[in-house]
Amino acid sequence: MGKTVRDITTREAKAVPGTVPGTAPRDGVDAAVFEVFQELVDRVPSSAERAEWAGKLLRGIPIRELRMALEASPDHAAFRAIGQDIRSIQDTGLFDAVWYRRRYPDADDAGMSPARHYVTHGAREDRAPNPWFDPVWYRATHGLTAHEHPLFHYVSIGEAQGLRPSPNFDPAWYRATYNLNAKYSALADFLRRRRARTVAPCAEMWPALGLPERRLTGIADDIFLSIGDEPADYLALRDEGLFDDNYYALHSGDVLASGTDLLRHYCAFGWRENRQPNFYFDCRWYAATNPEVVQLGVNPLAHYLLLGEAEGRRPIVFFDPVWYRAQYDVPEELAALAHFLAHRREGKVSPNEFFDPIWYAAQKGETVRPGRDPFARFLVNGLTEDFSPSPRFDPADWRRRSMGRASRHFRHLMDPAKDNPLVHYLLSTYR
Repeated sequence: MGKTVRDITTREAKAVPGTVPGTAPRDGVDAAVFEVFQELVDRVPSSAERAEWAGKLLRGIPIRELRMALEASPDHAAFRAIGQDIRSIQDTGLFDAVWYRRRYPDADDAGMSPARHYVTHGAREDRAPNPWFDPVWYRATHGLTAHEHPLFHYVSIGEAQGLRPSPNFDPAWYRATYNLNAKYSALADFLRRRRARTVAPCAEMWPALGLPERRLTGIADDIFLSIGDEPADYLALRDEGLFDDNYYALHSGDVLASGTDLLRHYCAFGWRENRQPNFYFDCRWYAATNPEVVQLGVNPLAHYLLLGEAEGRRPIVFFDPVWYRAQYDVPEELAALAHFLAHRREGKVSPNEFFDPIWYAAQKGETVRPGRDPFARFLVNGLTEDFSPSPRFDPADWRRRSMGRASRHFRHLMDPAKDNPLVHYLLSTYR
């Protein structure tokens, strides 16, 4: 025999002062009706439904009949279908309930769980299921019809085709960069790992991994979202002392004439055009000696800042960051190359162990003149002169054994970055 209203309300009656146990207070019956409607059809019963079923329960009708009536109703069929959609959405790993509630507080006001609100209302209104899926952008960019569900399209077709779910997430790049198994969703993997700052959403955002910790909000809850529309490599390089405005302006007159911010230009276009950000960073050479830069498709100067220098990779063959840091006791928080760029015209620092500015000046019978870069001067003069840059290197001997003396007729074609004997030696021996 099914439960009657007496069984349902005994607990409530005991809890109500002045009520005789075993009786059925109307409040308890209303609560039972409300609970069953919520459970089986996920809605509040109307006034008429509450009155009808409360009356039946008070007359001793088993609550089982209410359940059976609701289970046979169209409302329950719709509720079950919605439940299946909710499970499908949750199984994708692409629905962030915490973020959705913060982003759309009216979902709470509707008295629904975030997932149910998204299925019943949010998807039709092109609300985002997570901060890295933009349904409006996705629909417009990839030509979906008004009747296609952006998230289900992405899960079933889009990601496998490498379609971006938003401008700043590249599933093909992510999968290749992090060697992700094809059976796993790239976006779901990123959503799970993004706050740990071990993965980036795309090549353009990769430099954000090196940015300092920021105060995050409920909406911008990872470092990549916190920077807004600012280029990640621009923010990473802006205060690090690796970009030489004067040098870039001198060698990029077209950019200077346009009035464009020089570092922004370098980040947006310059590195792709192999323009050098300073005299001691060769984009082509760095990319050639660090194929990971090409594979990642990232700004090489940002790569050097975040990974290269710490791993002892040279920005150009004649700057040795490991030797330089040890030689000049560079503070840990400062890049060795930045320290050198700031002090190179003082005549007291050298980019590598084979050049001693004081020794070189003495060989030439000169004194070190502040305001000049002694090594830059040596690169040019050393094309034709064989003054030793330090006791550790004999340019005349190396020229004789490995290069041969250049003809006077071709000296105008010589390149200090290749044909200076010391540079030639370094290029020949660098691994």
